[in-house]
Amino acid sequence: KETTMKLITFGGSLTVGYGLDDVGIDPKVCSAYSWPSNLAKLINCKLDNQGASGASNKEIHWNILNYDFEKSDFVVVLWSHKDRWCLHNEKIQQINAWSNDRASKMFFKFLHSDEDMSIDLHTRIQSVDMFLGKKNIKNFHAYADIDYRKHYDWFDVKTLDVDMGKIRRNYPK
Repeated sequence: KETTMKLITFGGSLTVGYGLDDVGIDPKVCSAYSWPSNLAKLINCKLDNQGASGASNKEIHWNILNYDFEKSDFVVVLWSHKDRWCLHNEKIQQINAWSNDRASKMFFKFLHSDEDMSIDLHTRIQSVDMFLGKKNIKNFHAYADIDYRKHYDWFDVKTLDVDMGKIRRNYPK
């Protein structure tokens, strides 16, 4: 029997399930085989997969802050790779290491550093945890790469002990 509880997931292509057999090139189509779909089936609840292929942690953070949550919702965020950023113009412009556009090239040449992106990631996790906590919404956080986990004196969010790299190696599809 399905519960009234709803799982809302946020993340990048790993959350979308990009590359799985039922997902084409449309970045808004989520796979029925994705980890959010499997988790929702496992715990027997509704799912709203808000994953976006290529999403940066900044974009994920923005999407969470602008989502209309209900009291019975619970959230799982698979935070993205540190080599992504975005600009908010009339729409979100993704900036990433594999793009050849001018904004991406300039960002990685003049602004990107691993430590800065690590601080940004952990600040966003802390912010979302506090934001959802104030709304009494249960939330859980994992890293796209377990090596992104760092200790900062101000960071006190417990993150899930999930190694997506190991999962991807053991289950490529």
